Amino acid sequence: MSGVQRLLVVGAHAADFVWRASGVIALATER
Repeated sequence: MSGVQRLLVVGAHAADFVWRASGVIALATER
């Protein structure tokens, strides 16, 4: 795997983590 592909994979995981975290926070603040 090249460095660029690795960066894309890491970036995708990071974005997914942020997306899930923001969703959990949004649900928590609505209650």
